[in-house]
Amino acid sequence: MITFTPNCTFPTAYLGFVQAPPIRGTMEIVWSCLSVILLCTWSILHLNVPPQHRPRGWRQKMRWELAQLRKKLKWMVITLVAPELLLGFVFVAFISVRQSTKKLQELANDDRVPWSKTHSWFANQGGFFIHFPPHLWDPPATESATRSLQLGSDESAIELGSMEEQGLGFPNSRLLRKRQKKYDRRRARAIRKYGSLPGKLCDNFHKYVQKEARHIEQEGDDAAADDHLRHISDTWVVNSQQLLYLRGEGIIKRLPKLEEEELQDRNKSNAIVKLLAITQVCWLATQLVTRAARGLPVTTLEISAVAYVANSLVIYLLQWDSIKDLTVPVRLEASRPPNKTQFVRIIEKKGKNILPHTVATDPVIVNGTAHFWHTGDPGWYFFGVVGLGGLLFGGIHLAAWGFAFPTLLERKLWQASALVTVSTPMFDFLIMWLEIGYIESTWAGGTISVGITVVSILVYAAARLFTLVESFRSLYFLPPTAYQTTWTKNAPHFG
Repeated sequence: MITFTPNCTFPTAYLGFVQAPPIRGTMEIVWSCLSVILLCTWSILHLNVPPQHRPRGWRQKMRWELAQLRKKLKWMVITLVAPELLLGFVFVAFISVRQSTKKLQELANDDRVPWSKTHSWFANQGGFFIHFPPHLWDPPATESATRSLQLGSDESAIELGSMEEQGLGFPNSRLLRKRQKKYDRRRARAIRKYGSLPGKLCDNFHKYVQKEARHIEQEGDDAAADDHLRHISDTWVVNSQQLLYLRGEGIIKRLPKLEEEELQDRNKSNAIVKLLAITQVCWLATQLVTRAARGLPVTTLEISAVAYVANSLVIYLLQWDSIKDLTVPVRLEASRPPNKTQFVRIIEKKGKNILPHTVATDPVIVNGTAHFWHTGDPGWYFFGVVGLGGLLFGGIHLAAWGFAFPTLLERKLWQASALVTVSTPMFDFLIMWLEIGYIESTWAGGTISVGITVVSILVYAAARLFTLVESFRSLYFLPPTAYQTTWTKNAPHFG
């Protein structure tokens, strides 16, 4: 690798002000772009309330802190690889919040409590726990009817025993039995690693699930089975749509009285991090406009940074009223238990987990849950917005269509990768629309659509990987004028 070290003339006398040299180094380009990308992908993550583990001892506390950091890093990587996915989640959450807030505000006026979009965001982020105490049941639940599942002296803690060991099995459903075993294993492992969890198994809710067992078996949906298993506990986490339904049906007497200032006090959004991100974004935009106006080359890494900035800006505006880094929920007490029909309806309103499904064992709203604003929404809006996000993200990469690349092949691959980034999300949206509308009922059609979707995802991943690698590789083959600076070098920035 050929390196070049600039040789600038040093001042020969004491001077009041020295201009920066009219040249920038390779690492200066790298750090200025990486700082923008990392700040954008980190600061826009408004993750849900985590499971309420109660660690005991320094080992469990350390494991829990590392697990939370790992979760944030995982979502940061997802945002780096496919920022349009996060855009889709945030958009459907934004629409759900807007729709539910109107109806919840009407009920809040009746209850004489404050309600805003921030309250609805708080609900969709898993901010409200609802507890069903034993005395609600008729006749009142006994100790055998509400069974503790947790080790420890805390009476509300879940013991390590499994549902099956306590006689809460599902002899009529092979699917529920299979998922129950995975549920028990994962819950036991989580409690051993991180500490106890809130909630107790409830016989009455178990009976509701038993009555639904045949329907669940016919559907053959692992996610639906897990959703029912999680609601056997007497402690649930509810989103804004579920909260609206619970209040409308009288399962809770009134909406919680929680001032917006109290919610904002829970907000861990760091003003300094936001200021740094805004400063870097403004500096990068000004620099690129100035370079374009003067006819100076722009690097592919700078184009990639702009693409991330554009998606992050839209996401930031959509979740303006949401709260960052929530850790503790608000507990609500039910005034009466739901009947079986209401129990099923509440589960139906929980939202849809779009990402690959895993067994969720805790009272929690999983990150990656799309909150649709009416039951049965097939996700067209989510995938449609993901497609538009791909158009935005890939379209910005198309701006490097005529840039100088190390080889002609790499230029063609960049152009093809940008086109794939633009077209693949919209193509998957079209396949989903055809599957739901026309070919869902046939086994062959469903298999073909799944195969096409898997192939398109692999092609998309390869295209994203190439643009990421090429953004850095092309830095070794820049024309000399790419290192020439403009007046923006003296503007406040990092890198």
